[in-house]
Amino acid sequence: FPVTIQGLIVERGMPGFTTPTTHGKWSLRASATGELVFDNVKVPKENILPNVKGLKGPLGCLSKEESLKTAINCGCDFVGFVFYEKSPRNITPLEAKELAKIIPPHIAKVAVVVNPNQELISEIISNLKPNFIQFHGNESVEYLKDFKKNFPHTKIIKAFGIRNKEDLNSLKDYENYADYFLLDNKSDNEFGGSGEKFDWEILKEISTTKEWFLSGGLNE
Repeated sequence: FPVTIQGLIVERGMPGFTTPTTHGKWSLRASATGELVFDNVKVPKENILPNVKGLKGPLGCLSKEESLKTAINCGCDFVGFVFYEKSPRNITPLEAKELAKIIPPHIAKVAVVVNPNQELISEIISNLKPNFIQFHGNESVEYLKDFKKNFPHTKIIKAFGIRNKEDLNSLKDYENYADYFLLDNKSDNEFGGSGEKFDWEILKEISTTKEWFLSGGLNE
């Protein structure tokens, strides 16, 4: 029989949901735990997110071959590489090229960048040949429009820092150029990677034609 996979919010404290500490984990952002255990969890109707269906399992910020192999063996759909000098997980396009040799073709390669210059973009495209570029900075609609024109075969994930409902309004301007959105906690000092979450309740009012990823504080 047909099965529908539905997006929903599971909150800490719900019976059956636990987050035991995982020691020695690799690259699952800045969270203190890496395992989510669901044992007959009952989710109330109001925690079901409208129009969020299907399964996409992204795992980003990979910089070591061991962690990349773990992600592949766990059956993820996307693997990400960070190209941002201020990130502790930053790697070079040449390093990503070597790591990518073990990625099977059915897993999408994602290059995560923050306000990149043209030289970096060209190096990433040439070496990694990513399926997606994840723009995690303040890139404008015009910037994405130009990227789409220059690299029509590379898809776009546009990340947004979210603090309130008004921040969700920005998504509409990018719908013609982004293939996916990524929603992260808004920080005044960093571009993601904080491990903190925003008020997920406001996602019940999200209005977009695009599929989207949720990031930040997923261990809570």
